[in-house]
Amino acid sequence: MPARNDLLAAQTAYADSYGAALSAAASLALATGTVAQTPEAQ
Repeated sequence: MPARNDLLAAQTAYADSYGAALSAAASLALATGTVAQTPEAQ
């Protein structure tokens, strides 16, 4: 079952990187103040 283990490892790595990207995007939005702005204010 090495292929299944590799698939699980790839899915875990994808989920980890996706979560890190979302966290980075949220941090950047909070740091720049864009979260508090409405689309009309931009």
